[in-house]
Amino acid sequence: MAVGPDLDAPALFQTYIQRTVQAALEQLEGSGTALPFDDDRDLALHTLTFALELPTAWDDTSRLLMTLAPKMEQAGFRSEWMALLDEGIQTSQRRGDRRTEGELRLQKGVLCQFLTDYDGAAEQFGLSERCFRVSGDARARARVWNRQASLARRQGKQEEAGRLVAAALEVLQDADAELGYSYLVLGLIALDERRWPEAVENFEVALRLFERADAQRYQAWCHSNLGLVRWYQGELELAENHLLRAIGLFERIGDPIHRGSALINLGNVYIDRGQPASALACYGEAEPIFRQAQDTLNQAMIYNNMGKAYREMGRFGEALPVCQRSVALFGQLPGLFNHLNAMEGLGETYLALECFGDAQGVFEAILRQLPGMDNVERRAKMEARMNVYLEGIGRAREARR
Repeated sequence: MAVGPDLDAPALFQTYIQRTVQAALEQLEGSGTALPFDDDRDLALHTLTFALELPTAWDDTSRLLMTLAPKMEQAGFRSEWMALLDEGIQTSQRRGDRRTEGELRLQKGVLCQFLTDYDGAAEQFGLSERCFRVSGDARARARVWNRQASLARRQGKQEEAGRLVAAALEVLQDADAELGYSYLVLGLIALDERRWPEAVENFEVALRLFERADAQRYQAWCHSNLGLVRWYQGELELAENHLLRAIGLFERIGDPIHRGSALINLGNVYIDRGQPASALACYGEAEPIFRQAQDTLNQAMIYNNMGKAYREMGRFGEALPVCQRSVALFGQLPGLFNHLNAMEGLGETYLALECFGDAQGVFEAILRQLPGMDNVERRAKMEARMNVYLEGIGRAREARR
C-alpha cells in the first residue's frame, strides 16, 4: 500500500550531493588556510567523488576542488590527493572549463615538484599556462611563471628562473601579494649563488608583501629561508629566531611538510652551535613527517644529519645505520654531490668505528665517481679530503703492525 507520492530517488540524491558540496564549501572557506578536522575533510572528499559525475553541480564542485587543492597539499596529502585532481582535470576538460583545468594543473604541478617528479611538474605547469592563455587570465599566467621559476631554480637553472620571474613581474600589479612569490624565488636564486645580502633583501621584501596580505604560509617560508641564509652567514642566533618563527607559523596553519623542513634547518643550526642533542631532537621530530609523505630527498638529508649528530656525541654505533640509509636513499635520486656527501659521512663513521677496510672502500668509491661531478671547486675539495682520509687509514694500519 502506497503511503505517499512516488519519490524521484535520483533527483533527491543529486539534490543531497549538491547541498553537501555547498556545505563543504562553506566549511572550507571559513577555515582560513588550514584544512578542517578529519570528519569535515573526509566528507568533502567523499562528496567530490559523486559530485564530479553531476553536470548540474559543476559550478560548486569546481569551486570545492580549487578551494580544497592547496589545503590538501599544505596538509601533506600529496600522492593520495593526486587521483582526485586528475578526475577534476578530466571533468574540467569535458565541461570545457579552461580556468578550472588551468588551476588544477597548476596545483598538480606543485604536487609533482614536492614529490621530486620534475618532468611531471614541468608538463603540468606548461599545460596550466596554456589553459590560462586561452582563458585570457594574465595574472594566472604570472602565477604559473613564478612556479615554473621555482621549478627551474630547483633544477639548477638559475638563468631560466630569473627570466620567468622577470616575466611575472611585468604583469603583476604593485599591490598584488603574488609579487611576494616573485621576490621569494629571487631570494632563493641569490641564496643558491651565495649572494647573501641580496638573498636577505629579497626575502625581507617578500615577507613584507606577505604580511600585508596576511599570507601566513608564505610568511613562514620567508622566515624559514631567512633562517637558512643567516645560518650560512654564521649568524646562528638570528637563524634560530627566524626558524622558530617559521616552525610556529607552519604548526598554526597545519603545514607539516614545511614545518619538517624548518626543523631540519634548526637542527643544522644546533649542530653548528655545538648542541648535537638538540639537533637530534629536531631531526627525530622531522623524520616521521617525511617518511609518511614518502619524501625521499628529505628523509635522506635527515638520516645524513642524524649520522653527524650521533658522531659528534660519540655514538658511532647509532650513526652507522642512519648513514647507510642516507646513502641508499640518495642513490635513488638525481644529484651526485648529495650522494657522495652522504657516502663521506658513512666513511667517517666507519673510521670512528675503526673499520678501516670499510672506510677505505667507501672513500675509494667516492674517488671513482668524482669525475661525474660538474662543480669543479666542490670536486677538487672532496678529492683532497678523500686523499687525506686514505693517507690516515694507511698510517693507522702501519701503527697496528
